[in-house]
Amino acid sequence: MDVSPEDGGEVEITTSEMDADIPCSYPAVITVDFGDNIIIEAIPSAGYHFTEWTGGGKTIDEHRNPIEMTFKDPLDVTANFAPDFIEFASENGMLSVSIPAETTALDGGDEPLTGIEFAVVSNPPPPYQGSVIEPAYDLEPSGATFEPPATLAWAYETTAIPEGVAE
Repeated sequence: MDVSPEDGGEVEITTSEMDADIPCSYPAVITVDFGDNIIIEAIPSAGYHFTEWTGGGKTIDEHRNPIEMTFKDPLDVTANFAPDFIEFASENGMLSVSIPAETTALDGGDEPLTGIEFAVVSNPPPPYQGSVIEPAYDLEPSGATFEPPATLAWAYETTAIPEGVAE
């Protein structure tokens, strides 16, 4: 029995003979008797969700959680978890991006998005009847779409806001 990533969660096993949460380090070896009915449940840590079981062969349905079965053969499985959000920030820490884990992200040509790039733009032209509160960023690829939407958050110096400009 194993979990991936290591801090993604834990596995709880219930058998007809015992009820045990296995709070040990992984990988773990758990012994149950042949013919026992067992329930194996992946419990995600805060900020993670269960994605699939791997390594179980035809014995398990990789997307079902919990799994209930009669123990017949040795079983070597890993509970896989993923973060609820993918988060990253610019080098200066003033732009952060948060993308829900199950997001469909496409580039400008409807192909799966393989990366996001952003760079600080020096001296950007001001918008019509507006002001630029720096730093401004160029995000690539142009035309990328996110479903559900990604969240972008900018930090800025409030003292840089021109007088009379509303935030």
